[in-house]
Amino acid sequence: MAMLNVDFARANVAKYSWARAIVEGWREEVTYALEQGRDFFEEMIAELTLWPEYGQNCPVCVGKMSSMGECGIYQWDVGAPDRLVCSYCKTEYPNADYPETGSVTAPRMGQTFTFYETDEERAHPHDRSGRYAFKWVNYPVHTSWSGVLRSKRATWCVEQMELLAKLYAVVGEVECAERAAWILDIFAQRYPNWLFHAYDGTVADLPPAAAAAEMGRNPRGGKFAPESIISAFEGRHQQGDHAVLCNGFWGAGRLGCSGSDSGFLLEALRCYQLVRPARYADGRAVLTPEMERRICQDLLIAGWDDTEHWDEINNKCGRGRALSGAMGMLFERPHGVRRALEGLEKLMEEAFHFDGFCTESPSYSDMHLNLMRDIPEVLVGYAGLPDEAEVSQDFDPFARFDRYRLALESMVRMLDPSLQYPVIGDTHRGGGIQAIHAEVLTYHYNRRYAALLEKAQGAPLSQAGGEYALWHRDPDLQAEGEVELPLRSEWFPGWRVAVLRGNAVKEHTAFYLNGYAHGGHRHCDTLGIIYIAHGREMAADRGYIWDDPRNAWCRSTLSHNIVTVDGDNQNGAQCRSTLGLFGRGAGIEVVQASANAYEQCDQYNRLCALVEMPGQQSYVVDIFRVRGGQLHQYGFHCNGRLVGVDIDLQAVEEEIEWLENLRAAQPQGPFTTTWEHEGARLDLTVLNPVDRVLVADAPGWRSDRGDEINAPPVQEVLAERRGGEVVASRYAAVMAPYEGGASPILSARLLVDDADNGVVGVAVERQGGTDYILSSLEGRECQCGPMRLVGRFAFASVDAQGQTLRSYLLDGTLLQCGDVRLELAQSRTALAVDAVEGRTFHLAESAPTDREIVGAYLLANQTGFEIEAVGPQTLTVRDYPAVECDEVVVLNEAAVLKA
Repeated sequence: MAMLNVDFARANVAKYSWARAIVEGWREEVTYALEQGRDFFEEMIAELTLWPEYGQNCPVCVGKMSSMGECGIYQWDVGAPDRLVCSYCKTEYPNADYPETGSVTAPRMGQTFTFYETDEERAHPHDRSGRYAFKWVNYPVHTSWSGVLRSKRATWCVEQMELLAKLYAVVGEVECAERAAWILDIFAQRYPNWLFHAYDGTVADLPPAAAAAEMGRNPRGGKFAPESIISAFEGRHQQGDHAVLCNGFWGAGRLGCSGSDSGFLLEALRCYQLVRPARYADGRAVLTPEMERRICQDLLIAGWDDTEHWDEINNKCGRGRALSGAMGMLFERPHGVRRALEGLEKLMEEAFHFDGFCTESPSYSDMHLNLMRDIPEVLVGYAGLPDEAEVSQDFDPFARFDRYRLALESMVRMLDPSLQYPVIGDTHRGGGIQAIHAEVLTYHYNRRYAALLEKAQGAPLSQAGGEYALWHRDPDLQAEGEVELPLRSEWFPGWRVAVLRGNAVKEHTAFYLNGYAHGGHRHCDTLGIIYIAHGREMAADRGYIWDDPRNAWCRSTLSHNIVTVDGDNQNGAQCRSTLGLFGRGAGIEVVQASANAYEQCDQYNRLCALVEMPGQQSYVVDIFRVRGGQLHQYGFHCNGRLVGVDIDLQAVEEEIEWLENLRAAQPQGPFTTTWEHEGARLDLTVLNPVDRVLVADAPGWRSDRGDEINAPPVQEVLAERRGGEVVASRYAAVMAPYEGGASPILSARLLVDDADNGVVGVAVERQGGTDYILSSLEGRECQCGPMRLVGRFAFASVDAQGQTLRSYLLDGTLLQCGDVRLELAQSRTALAVDAVEGRTFHLAESAPTDREIVGAYLLANQTGFEIEAVGPQTLTVRDYPAVECDEVVVLNEAAVLKA
């Protein structure tokens, strides 16, 4: 099992201080364990099944300092192994004031679990509905400090086992191998008696192997005899003539409750292999034959047999498939290797778009990649067993799965200027660049990524590295030259998200339009936006409140910078986006997309143009067209606080879930609202007529942590338009971020608002001149101030003397502004496709040669790609595989930029 390269580790320790620091850290962590005898570990690892740590509330401070259902609130230290301390209020448990008066028994397997009951539960002893219990994700849950202590002690032993085994492998100290072997052996003795239990406290009263087989036979949660599923709450997981074990392997295991026990078993297997050669000074093996039999049969193989029943592909299955591969190789069971390979294939196909971006969210992409990393690591160099001809000698799964490379690269390509992930979907605020992805790229794809790795870790290779580097980095590896992170303005064709970064402002600006293709952990916000400016996250998504009922607000359409129709959420999983335009030129970048967001709407279309100004400043013109439904609410909120509104707001008696302090006005014309955040401001000016402006306090929390319970609200603006049977709206707005006291935007005007032809034209006056933006959905001839357009999009920037300094034509044939005239023979060029190979479209006709189209975008099958190269009958696109289609459409463009 080629997962840990001990030779590399030893060489790195000999050569580099960062590697020695890792090993010294291990030594410090295991000091206490090395002082203990076997009896200590026997007591630490309980015979009774463990208890989930999900939703273990503190009755003293829940809802006051800690969030209801918040996970991981208890501190524990091996020096006081029978004590838990609340991280918030510092109450110690077990506590005589909060006794564990409740219990539930699994009679067949003879195990009883005790837990705390709330005052209300004790006052209503016959009510087992859960209405009086604490909650986690709206589930009733019970807190068991005795159970959490069992879990904490066992988890500590797992961690010590790993560290001791790795320390032995690197430095050869037999006492480390001895204690790792003890812990493995004790786990092997306990594991057969630990029952499958779910993260909501439900237990399967069956031999574990039988429970696993049933969940595999009838996924997700099996079809158990009702009496086999044990819960303190009446009817919990009972479904007519059968019962389920919560959501199956996803949330149940013997040791842990998330993704079965595959992660623990994989670590146990690594430890077994690392300490297996260990010998005492007299030559005796540290692992006796009896210990080795127990570890292999009662722990590793028994646990592996459990996980073999888990066939679902999801963000937790990766380590189980890696376990199959590793066990298959070790015990010469070829089906395990095939199962690992199949898992990797299915994960890449089902969990990642063709451009490498995850179908879920940036945070969950990290989760996927971190949990599946072991699969290809295990399979590298697999030579096949005697009866195994499927996988060739020196098999390289990394070379076989180029989408895996794209997935690793995607974690860099999406970053904002602060090297953090855009908070799209269920993404935790503050997540960002991780060196591990660059490390895998460097070690397994191409050493040219070494410079990217240095950038990601913020230090030269000789000065920094993590544990993965210790085991996998060639000690002689060197980075060649400087590297720029691949942060550029682009449309990600599979993920369907656009990022506009500008040119002069790219160091501190990124504007995201979220066309976010379907998948788990997405929000109801297709065509939502995020605006990072001057290094601050200004217009924002609230992010992920994890497994907390409050995430219902964060997922809702109304909580995003978007148009909500009839007060409802978008179509959710059925919602898709289609790219209409993408272009860059002359200090402007533009993206336009539509979505089937609402059944009652036949138009839901957004165009956003990022315009650069002198002094490394920018603004965005936002044109949102919606037709259908009876109520449209253009929603916008910004981090920080609302410090300016130029209309007279009055309190209104109205209730909208989650919103408070509602105030409203009927503006007679354009209005501007101003937010301030970390020393920067952002003005939102809505230019078109609206029926009402509603300003409200919206929840400001951005995580489920207790310190966010009382987070100050953010102020949300809703510009409303109402009508009879069908409302048609064209929202035109300008978003202008700036530092200092005065906006660089002097005024903004709506010059064209043509309901019949869908034409919208905006003039933005700034210091030194005026910019004109003109959008025509149908590409008809139209006028905006001094600018005339035949096409779908045009931009012109005119100085105070009326001279046109910048102009840009996209998907049009004519742009006339002053003395500047841009003409194209065609607005767009449709080309029939014969075949698709890699990144290349093979055309049925000659490619355009009358103009330079490299760098322009083409549309194909509802998405788009940047053209990288043109051949006689080929178009090759940048970075990502081309999609199967019968036709591509080149968006023709032209630009003038005067010095």
